Amino acid sequence: MTSTTRTSARRRRPVRDRDGEPVGQAHERPGPTRLRYFARRWMALLIALAVLGLTYVVMFTSLIGVRIMAGLNALPAGTGLEFPKLKQLTGATDGNLGAHIETLAKAGYVAVEKAFVGKKPQTTVTATAAGRGAFARHVATLQEIIAASGGKA
Repeated sequence: MTSTTRTSARRRRPVRDRDGEPVGQAHERPGPTRLRYFARRWMALLIALAVLGLTYVVMFTSLIGVRIMAGLNALPAGTGLEFPKLKQLTGATDGNLGAHIETLAKAGYVAVEKAFVGKKPQTTVTATAAGRGAFARHVATLQEIIAASGGKA
């Protein structure tokens, strides 16, 4: 009889994520060492921006927020996307997407319109002029950072 390794039938997630970090209940929250690492990287980015004399829109540090604004900016002004289309575009869950939309709405970057079509609720999200301007500044800042680094992304 050959020796084989048993895999648990109950394990549904990979042992390591794409960054090589362990995945599991014991590793769901980053520890203090990992938090210090992220804090150092964040401070290095802010210092580099200050040295370059650039301002950074903190609202767009979330990938989901960037995806929402990119999707809305690709449309003509005044045109919005329904919640299921945004969910498909971002790959976020209902609750996570709703929280990001609420944050962007509080900042004045998106307008949320809720209506009923028949008996079903329909949420439409539209980028405001302020949101389009902030996203354009965000993209311009990222392009300046890439240009200042010699084009190395």
